[in-house]
Amino acid sequence: MKRNLKDFLRLVQCPLTIAAGLMPVPILLFTYLQPQLQKYAWIFPVSYFVLTALSFLLPGKLRLPFGLLSAVAIVLPWPFLLTGESLALCLAVAIIFDALLLWSIRMGGWNAEKELHSAWIGVCLVAQFLGLGVQLLDRQTAQHPLTPMAPWFYLSFFVTVILCMLAMNRKALNTITQERTAVVKAMHRKNVVLVFLLVGAAAVISLLPSAMGAINIVIGWIRQLLKVFERDYSEDIMTVPPMTETAEPEDLGTGFAPNVGKHTDILNIMFQVFFIVLVAVALPFLLYFLWKRLRGVAKKLWRSLRNFTSDSTAEYEDEITDTRDSVIADEEEIIKPKRRRRILSDRGLSNTEKIRHRYRQLQKKNPQWRKSSTARENLPEASAGIYERARYSPHPVTSEDADLFKTETKRM
Repeated sequence: MKRNLKDFLRLVQCPLTIAAGLMPVPILLFTYLQPQLQKYAWIFPVSYFVLTALSFLLPGKLRLPFGLLSAVAIVLPWPFLLTGESLALCLAVAIIFDALLLWSIRMGGWNAEKELHSAWIGVCLVAQFLGLGVQLLDRQTAQHPLTPMAPWFYLSFFVTVILCMLAMNRKALNTITQERTAVVKAMHRKNVVLVFLLVGAAAVISLLPSAMGAINIVIGWIRQLLKVFERDYSEDIMTVPPMTETAEPEDLGTGFAPNVGKHTDILNIMFQVFFIVLVAVALPFLLYFLWKRLRGVAKKLWRSLRNFTSDSTAEYEDEITDTRDSVIADEEEIIKPKRRRRILSDRGLSNTEKIRHRYRQLQKKNPQWRKSSTARENLPEASAGIYERARYSPHPVTSEDADLFKTETKRM
């Protein structure tokens, strides 16, 4: 099946979600059952993802043989490298990911609306939260065996959260409408940006303690550098030869020494008080400003969601739902007496009724027209425009329009 790059990247997100979501499982198993295998834990989910993604590039008839060969390739190296309990544990984990690989190769035949089942999203999120919880408890121990695998925990967590949110976003939009209108595409782009902004904000907040530690290290380096310069400067002063005559400082009579004394302490206290007052005054204004901006953004987002829902629903009802049967039934009751008097003629009908009566005759003459099809699909463009104006628009229809519609559709 030929796919463009956008569809392929969307499809690849499904096995990537499973691989990232289940990353803590082999890490925890190897760490607490066979610690010497801990460094190999990432191989199984990464191999599963890479081989599954490669199978999507193959034709459908070749995916199953490729999947079987890939499953053998995941299991084959371990009997030559390990023995005993280590081999048994590796084979067990390899078989689990082999089963996932053989199940996942069928994703290559999914259409654009097919997404991972919600159960998979739940399993991946539960595995991630379980892994983070165990890692948090591991920090309280004396040995910290999970510390070397912390980067894999954080990377897989953020990847899982982002992909799960994107998948749920696509499923929600597919549920609302099957048509990729401009409104749906714009909303999808906004939701993707919102997902990355929320996850990025969470990542920045979580990394603030580490950033403060890095800033403290930089400040310590700067202090050490200043001390080195100060020591070199003092050594240079000591090496200057003494002058023959030393000028005595003038006695100011007040005993004032610059940068020394009570005036310095007073200035320091004034500076601290000024800083505290500035923070106490500016911080509420800053929080108020941020609150107003966030509330405005939230209102705009809510308004966009409501507009999007109404627009999508209107387009869905107008484009997809067939409401003509009930309308035609109602009209049949109204014009039935007239039909009895005019079996083969439309005389006495208004221009709008003539056009709609003519269209009903065309529907009977053309049984190949689907019930869900519209006049735009069945008629030429000019005739479809006349019918839509007579059917949906409140504007009056002239007799010339009715004659033109009858003439253009005479041979249909």
